[in-house]
Amino acid sequence: MQDSEITCFHDPSPHGYRARTTVSFGEPLRIPAPFDFALDTAF
Repeated sequence: MQDSEITCFHDPSPHGYRARTTVSFGEPLRIPAPFDFALDTAF
């Protein structure tokens, strides 16, 4: 956790993930469908 960020990789394909979302710790990280929720990243 050197950069104080968290990344969610999503939209998988046979060649890897097509998309990613990165936010700073403390901001909510949106987890896309089928889960569809905001992950609280505050410590």
